[in-house]
Amino acid sequence: MSDKKVNEKDKKKHEEKKRGKKEKHSKKADKKAKKAAKKAKEKATEPFEADMKAMLKGKHCDGCHNHCKLSKPKCAKGRKARDKILASL
Repeated sequence: MSDKKVNEKDKKKHEEKKRGKKEKHSKKADKKAKKAAKKAKEKATEPFEADMKAMLKGKHCDGCHNHCKLSKPKCAKGRKARDKILASL
């Protein structure tokens, strides 16, 4: 093979490698951006969740035999009671 053909092949391989690295980098950047957005969203909801947990602390469902906590109800009556309390917020 001539030197020109070898150089062209090497050049193509190099360009493909570069393109792959750019794509890989952009995927990582997208993941980081999504992760940051998710954290920001969680932080925005934290104060509400803290208020919610404080309101439900120590309260139990009277609608079933389980007497489950209203923070994690196991029945429809418990969910209704929880929703009623949260609606008052």
